Amino acid sequence: MPETKQRIGRSLLSILAIAALELAGSSARASVPMGQLVLPLDAQLRADINIIFPGRIEAEPVREVVVEFVALGSDWATVYLNGQRVIRHGNFNRREQLVLPEGAYYLQISGITRFDSWASGYLDVGRSRTNVLVVTFSEEGGIEALSDPLAWIPDLPVR
Repeated sequence: MPETKQRIGRSLLSILAIAALELAGSSARASVPMGQLVLPLDAQLRADINIIFPGRIEAEPVREVVVEFVALGSDWATVYLNGQRVIRHGNFNRREQLVLPEGAYYLQISGITRFDSWASGYLDVGRSRTNVLVVTFSEEGGIEALSDPLAWIPDLPVR
């Protein structure tokens, strides 16, 4: 192992010496005998070398955010995230919490059936580095993100 480090060090010094000779010009290169490196007396070599050893790259851990869905009014509702039903609000359970990894989710709120869509769009969870995102919705009022108003991006109506 120490021999390998010495060889690497000698190789780096040889490369630096050749670079110095290139800077000095071709006349200095012509006077150097083969196999010998001679540097001018006033030559200064400085090497700032960053050596990166390959290894494990640690990614940032995915943060989890508590998303609370609050159904306003008395209508029954169903919450779909990325096409999957995750919550069904009935008479008594008007407030539900999910723990979601940060990211963008396609959110659709409908009545009892999926064909009675109230609103849909994208919910950007964890956008503002908050730990709790409160989403309120109703058939008349649509969807609103209370703790981060910019987290809700509604679909535009198609005409």
